[in-house]
Amino acid sequence: AAAVAQAAAEAGMETLAGKTGATRDGLVCAGALCLWHLKRYDTLKEAADAVRSVLDDGSALSRFKHS
Repeated sequence: AAAVAQAAAEAGMETLAGKTGATRDGLVCAGALCLWHLKRYDTLKEAADAVRSVLDDGSALSRFKHS
């Protein structure tokens, strides 16, 4: 279980640092669903675009490292 948790944490950090792939797709999907559900965006597409934007510009990683 610890090895799986470690691998998931590493994949998440790599994604926050700009790596593309299934983990990024999952973060975009989950983040978009959360933002849309909280009514921060009117559509899932707008929410997904916002998530992609903070992943691409590095602000998601920066916020994670400084929290």
